[in-house]
Amino acid sequence: VYLLIDFYWVAFDILYPEDRMPFAANEIGECALFLSLASSIKASAASMSGMTEQGDDEQNTGAPALWERLGVLLFTAANTGLWIAWSGEWVQDIVTCIVWGYFLFHLTGHMKKTKALSPTVWRILALVCVLVIAANIATFFVPENFKSMSDLAAYSLMLAVDLFFIIKTFVSLYSKKDIKVPVSLSFACYGWSVFFLYMSAGAFYNLANLLCSASCLLMYVSIRREAVS
Repeated sequence: VYLLIDFYWVAFDILYPEDRMPFAANEIGECALFLSLASSIKASAASMSGMTEQGDDEQNTGAPALWERLGVLLFTAANTGLWIAWSGEWVQDIVTCIVWGYFLFHLTGHMKKTKALSPTVWRILALVCVLVIAANIATFFVPENFKSMSDLAAYSLMLAVDLFFIIKTFVSLYSKKDIKVPVSLSFACYGWSVFFLYMSAGAFYNLANLLCSASCLLMYVSIRREAVS
């Protein structure tokens, strides 16, 4: 699906570089991909030892993912507002963000269950999200010569988190940790790469696109390792 999405986007960009498509086939494909990934991560969570599907809101320790999931809702809402402000495509941006947010919502529950991130890392991640959103909002108000600085700050933070997830996924894949942990981390890597992609332009957009592809490979490896274990 991801490969077909990329093929469509490249072909459309070459054939109609100046045209705008309010809701193109690649966006429909992306929504389908997010829903598929959400179903996969829900199935992985439901299969955990001692877990029921209703226990999706809790870790093995019983600690709820309430605050993290609330943060995801606020985060996706902020992204929706920024996308609409940039593109003016209300329907496309709202639908895409709802489906992407649905994926992130279930991913967050899975990450809390597997304890893929420590409480300190969760706090740092929340702070980075706030700073990136704030830097992007600032571009609407700061003088023109400061916009590039705000963009660079946001891009640097997003890239740093993306590299963190990639490295942490690699480490978890080749360690003796729970096989569910690499699944959590690789899916988180993809979710963050999508965020990086949607919030960037130019060379950073192309870099984010490459990171999305890399995270797809990591998801495949982690799921395959879980399946054969």
